[in-house]
Formats: sequence, structure tokens, C-alpha cells
Amino acid sequence: MPPLNQFRVFDFNDDDPELDAAQLVVQHAVSDAGRIGFRLNLIAGSTVPEVTASYGMHIARDFDIPEAYVSYLAPLGTGLRFDAGKFVTPFGYEVMGGYDGYNDNFSRGFIFGYGLPVTHTGLKASYSFNRNQGA
Repeated sequence: MPPLNQFRVFDFNDDDPELDAAQLVVQHAVSDAGRIGFRLNLIAGSTVPEVTASYGMHIARDFDIPEAYVSYLAPLGTGLRFDAGKFVTPFGYEVMGGYDGYNDNFSRGFIFGYGLPVTHTGLKASYSFNRNQGA
């Protein structure tokens, strides 16, 4: 067993080369009112710790499903969007970035690792006031 960096969330193995993270995203973006879309995000690698996984959805030690949701764009104004399922948190200064959301503020601090929720499960509603911006 390799030495461990105690209290670290993502880089807890010391002096042990490993696959950091590989991500597979399958999605059908919702763009027209009255349509349904979805997103499924699978991630595997050594930086997938158990602390970031939702209870009951952590399938294996180095595998997680950070996002699995369906979207609906209601025909109201410029579009009222509903997302239902599990999604990465939009809250906080430091969030987990993916292939479509680079994060300049990634940290190895205690607040990021243990003080913020990484994902949420439920219903999210958003409204875009500008037709040129996605929800």
C-alpha cells in the first residue's frame, strides 16, 4: 500500500503514478422549448475519492457517476429549464471542472474538500433572460 497524504481529497496517494481521471460524457442538449434532453457523466481514475460520491451511487473504488439527469425546456418566455437527477454543484468559488467547464480555482484545501457539497440530487430550475445564453 502506498503512503497516503492524510486529509487530502483528490491527491491522497504519495509517490505513486496513477491514472488521474478519465471522463466519458453522453448528452443530448436541450435547445428548443418543449424538448427533453439528458446528460450522463462517468468518471474513473485514482482521483475519484469516496468522499465525493453520493450515498448508494459509488459503484467502485475508482469510479463514480457525478452527473445523471434529464432536462426539460418549458415554453415560457425565453425558456424555463428544469433539470432532474444528480448534477455537479453550481455553488462555491471552487467547483469540480469537467471537459466543458475548466476550473482555474481548483484547490487542495480543506474547505473545498470537506466544506462544500460536490454534487446535488434533486430538481433544479433556471431561466435565461437572454436568448443567446444557455441555461
